Amino acid sequence: MFSPAEMEPRDETVPAGDWDAQAAREIVAGGATQAVIITDRNGRVLLSEVTRELPQPLGVLLEAALSCHAAAGEQLRLGGVRLTASVHDNGTLVCGRTAECSVFLIASARANLGQLLSQARRIFPKQAFVV
Repeated sequence: MFSPAEMEPRDETVPAGDWDAQAAREIVAGGATQAVIITDRNGRVLLSEVTRELPQPLGVLLEAALSCHAAAGEQLRLGGVRLTASVHDNGTLVCGRTAECSVFLIASARANLGQLLSQARRIFPKQAFVV
């Protein structure tokens, strides 16, 4: 396990993105959402705002989770995944994809699912979530 400080991306490895980093910080500071992670859709973490310890390799783990949801949706003939959520005993995971990035929100079990979906959209205000 790594502490949140150890998981913060270094400035030289993070390209400029179409996401709202300030919104990500505000969402995590609000308390119910414990982490906002953005990856390059290949497992490389581009932004990490976290208040809890998370396992490594974080980006790869989260992309695998999103890929499983996407595969299930395709097999069930639901079409491509845009935003997905899974509710667990100890928390909630919301995942979404834009054309270039994936976004993941990890929240407490008390978090409001509708608010989490809105928060994902708030982080990417000018992007549509795509397959």
